[in-house]
Amino acid sequence: MIVAVILLLAAAAAAWCVLRRRKYPLAPGLPPLNLFVVPAALVSAKLVAAGNAALAGAPLPEPPAGVTRRRIEIPGPNAASLPLTLYAPENAAGPLPCLVYLHGGGFCFADAGYIHENVMDYARLAGCRVVFVHYRTSEKAAFPAAFADACAGDRPSWAAPMLAERFDGLPPAYVEVEQFDCLHDEGIAYAAALQAAGVSVLVEDVRGTFHGFDVFRKADLVKKQIEARSRALRTAFEKGA
Repeated sequence: MIVAVILLLAAAAAAWCVLRRRKYPLAPGLPPLNLFVVPAALVSAKLVAAGNAALAGAPLPEPPAGVTRRRIEIPGPNAASLPLTLYAPENAAGPLPCLVYLHGGGFCFADAGYIHENVMDYARLAGCRVVFVHYRTSEKAAFPAAFADACAGDRPSWAAPMLAERFDGLPPAYVEVEQFDCLHDEGIAYAAALQAAGVSVLVEDVRGTFHGFDVFRKADLVKKQIEARSRALRTAFEKGA
């Protein structure tokens, strides 16, 4: 009886793997996260707070050769200070273009080390300064506090760009979407709305990927997309010069 149960479970697991891989075929080099499902009940405020506490205690990765880093604080909303991490190519001559970077995490999770590694690559490959904004996360202040931090008292940003009434007059955009991401279709629709309004848009629809795939920085596809993002940045900076 026990052997039969084990064989039945093994067959079920094998069938699950086959079905998931057929439905969500991932790009080579990415781990088989398509085999797993995370119950929504596990994503809670307590989990977010615990995760951010762990991230706060983790040291940031060291900058690679040719990139400098320093931490400053500026006045933020409600007279609070807003921490920023500044990255720049080392020994750069003259003024440089600047990327203001709002990290991922749904305005809930704080910045992880791999995000800083990506940003340092942007600084190095695109030849720009980066202002990394450490906005308040959800366990510290409810939305839209993160946007207030991002704007630092300036005009509010869009929480959902597709809700904007007009798209004309915006600068050229680089829109990257992942195939198996719940935000995929919204990103494609946003790019289409920009194009319809006459805005120049470069769309990268990356096949075989999922939300946050660039955490796996050793994968060839991740390296390729980091380079693509950096090229788009450099092109935009050169056109705006």
